[in-house]
Amino acid sequence: MSIWLSIPGNIGRASTILGKNNINIAGMQVGRIHPGEHAIMVLNVDSDVPESVMDEIRGMPGIFTATFARISSEKI
Repeated sequence: MSIWLSIPGNIGRASTILGKNNINIAGMQVGRIHPGEHAIMVLNVDSDVPESVMDEIRGMPGIFTATFARISSEKI
C-alpha cells in the first residue's frame, strides 16, 4: 500500500521497480479525490517484496509512504 502524488509516471515507475525484481503484480487499485494531489495505491503481488525493493520504491520522488503487508498465506 502506498500514499503517493497523483502525477503521470508514478504508477509506472513503481511497477517497473517491482518487475525488474521479478515481482508480479496480480491486482491494483488506485484512488484519489483531485488530480495532482495525494492518492492511494494498493497492489496485490504474487510474492513477498524484499525490504530493499520497498526502500527503492520509498525513495521515489512523489512517494510519501509504502508498506508491504502479508494478509494471508492461505489460499481462499
